[in-house]
Order: sequence, then C-alpha cells, then structure tokens
Amino acid sequence: MKCRYIFPAGVLLLLLLPWMSPLASAAEIAAVRRSVNPEKTRFVLEFDAPFRQYKVHDDVARNQRFWIDVFGLTAGKLDNKEVKFDEGQIAKVTIRHFQASQASQIEVSLKAHNKFEILVLENPSRLVIDVSTQAMVLAPAKSTAQGQATSPRSDQLVNPVPPQRERVIIIDPGHGGASHGATRRYKELGTVREKDITLAVGLELERIMARDPSFKVYLTRRTDRHYSKDAKADLKSRVDIGAKYKGDLFISIHCNATNASFSRTARGFEVYYLNSRGEENHVSSLVAQRENNYDQPPARTAPAASVSAAHKAFFTGLNRDVMKRYVAESRNLAQTMANVFKQKGKFSGFAKYNRGVKDANFHVLRQSQPQAAVLIELGFINNYYDAQYLKSTAGQREAAQLIYESLVKYWAQSK
Repeated sequence: MKCRYIFPAGVLLLLLLPWMSPLASAAEIAAVRRSVNPEKTRFVLEFDAPFRQYKVHDDVARNQRFWIDVFGLTAGKLDNKEVKFDEGQIAKVTIRHFQASQASQIEVSLKAHNKFEILVLENPSRLVIDVSTQAMVLAPAKSTAQGQATSPRSDQLVNPVPPQRERVIIIDPGHGGASHGATRRYKELGTVREKDITLAVGLELERIMARDPSFKVYLTRRTDRHYSKDAKADLKSRVDIGAKYKGDLFISIHCNATNASFSRTARGFEVYYLNSRGEENHVSSLVAQRENNYDQPPARTAPAASVSAAHKAFFTGLNRDVMKRYVAESRNLAQTMANVFKQKGKFSGFAKYNRGVKDANFHVLRQSQPQAAVLIELGFINNYYDAQYLKSTAGQREAAQLIYESLVKYWAQSK
C-alpha cells in the first residue's frame, strides 16, 4: 500500500495512518537511505515495524526547512544522527529521539525554497521524503485525488488523534524588573544578578523543549519585568499563569546566596519541594521565611555552612488539603532533578557540590489549579565559581539542558 502526501507552505499536519491502531507497539528506525537525481533528492527511513502516526511542520518559506514528528517509536542506533548531502536539494537531515513521547523528529534542512512530498510505504514500513528541484508555491493548492492530504488549510489537522496529551510545563524565571534577586559585583565578571540568569536559563529551556512534542511550555515572564511591587501579589500573578494554562508542573528557577557577613564558600545546586507536614528543619525554615519576604536579608544568626539565603519568595497561598496529593509528585521530581544534575552535570557546582533535595513550608497556589512544583537553586551568586559559570552562555545552556533531561526522565518513570 502506498500513500502520497504533498504539502503546501505553512501546513502543519497530524496524520494517523489508516492501517495503524493507536495502540500499536513501538517501532524503531532500522535503516536510512538517500539518492539524488536531476528531478529530486530522496531520503528514506525504513522501520522494523509500522509506526503509528506523524505530524509535519512546514517552515520552508521562512527558514528553508521542515520537520516530521514520527510517533510510536522507540530509541534506536540511528537516533541523534545527522546525514549531510553534498549534492541535491537537501543540505542535511537530523534525527532526534524523544523517549518521553515515543517519538522521533526528522528535521530536513534545504538549500533553497523547494517543494517536498512525503510517501508512506509498506512491506517494509517506510517514510519517503522527496524534495523537488522546483521552487515551492506559497499559495495553497486545491484538493486533488481522493485519499490524498494535499490541501488542508494551515489551521486544520488531518485525523487529529494525538499520541498522548502534551505535558504542560510552567517555567518561572525568578524575579525580574525591580526585584533583582541575589546580586554581587566582581572585578572580573562585573555585576551578576539573579534575575538575569534565571531569565536566560528559562528562555533557553523553552527553546530546547519547543522541539520535543511531549511538552507545551509557558513562561511566567519573557522579559525583565515583575507584576507588582508587592511580593505576594507578584508571585500570585505568576502561579495564576499555571492555573490559566492548566500546568502539570510549576518550576521556579532561582539562584542562591549567603549573607555578606557569612562565608562565601557555600556553593552548588539544590532543589526544593513543598513540605506539607508543617515540619521544617532550621535551614528550611529560614528558606521559607526568605521566600515569603522576597528581598529581605536572612537572619544574621543563620549558620554559614548550610543557610539557603537569598531564595526570594516562591509561591503564594496554600490549599493544603488539595496540595497533599501533589507533594509526592513534587518530591519525586525534585529527586530526579538532583540525580540528573549530579550524574550528568559537567560543572562541579551541579555535580560534585550538589546539595541535593530539601523541603520547606512554602506558600503555594492560592486560588489556582494545584500542580506539582519545585524550586531550583542553580548555585550561589556570591560564590565566584558558581557566579562565573552561571553568568556564562555555556553554564546557562547546561542548566537548561539538565532541567529538560530531568523532566524527560521524570515522565518516563511516572508511566
């Protein structure tokens, strides 16, 4: 059986193959082939079993590329592979796998604005990508033969049966606007501000997660802003975003600091989840106090070796009866994050000096949809080594990548 799909510009399609059941077992990419002739360039993906469905994203008009999310796949030896073309209309093909959604993404970068078409073949199962030498036509084509998905509007989906519900993640880059968060000035680094680091990491995390069809991401801020000079009002506005978009997880990104009168040797990553038992150790009590008083300094009696000082308020309001159901999920997510940072982190502040998981009695989610939530402390602003790395592009990218990998692992464990 052969199905041919020709795509006009700007079309996003989700196709459920007619012979496939949504419950089909996962397939694997078994082989790839390519060929070039005077009329077209062809790239073929062969699978060891039929895949379930796929979604096409057409970005040729703007960026000379398109990509295909193929669902119902397991990880294989050909994932995370890049195939470059010296001849023909294709510049390169990049294959990525997303285990959380059992999907692989095939990104095709073109050398010009060319037409493309996709064929689905059986025996063996194949996805064939043909890129024509002809320039693409930006105006949508009219419907043609029966059985061909040649001309749906760009706002339509064909057989819109999603492989699974997207996980909605609310990313909260801490502080912003008049609230600078932890701030230190170094001769070599200049001024290092918590609000700048958290926003950079949040935006990078959004960029990474946008490529994974498992997730839908919303940021509480995308610029240097805050919602209110009043800490509780500002934080309530942030968590209300989680309620608006029905978030599954709320992740607040922060940086740590100790009081200037204390030692600056404290360093390293740590992650907090909600303690709903009403019990806290001394350090966590100080943390919660700091978080509910925004930019006020910690008590001077705090122990230098363990204080979590400039934490700046996390959430606002707590419906304990409802939140109890989410504490276990939050704890599991926090533990997964701590493990991923410790095991995969290249930076010593993420790995060697990882401070692990802690709980505190934060105020969270008043009059908003309950959701699992964690607060991440990437490192200590007043520790030179932490500050230097977190201010760098490499440090911000690694932090975002490790958060993303933590989410993928968490959802894989939660199935």
